[in-house]
Amino acid sequence: MPETETAVGEFRAELDRAARVGVPAHVTDIYPFLPPGRLGRDALRLPTVAVRSVPAFSVTFGHLQWFDADVV
Repeated sequence: MPETETAVGEFRAELDRAARVGVPAHVTDIYPFLPPGRLGRDALRLPTVAVRSVPAFSVTFGHLQWFDADVV
């Protein structure tokens, strides 16, 4: 979501190690649901099947908000 960088870039530069190595602003829609050692081909197929029936959609984020001390 490159267009969000203007809104969150300052926070990401300070708080997000991934931003410092070039990972662009993004929205995490499926948090890791298994320990990395168990993420095989079959496990990775599960989220694909789960979201396959959901059509693409647009989203608008109208404002920023802090959650706890270091999540924006």
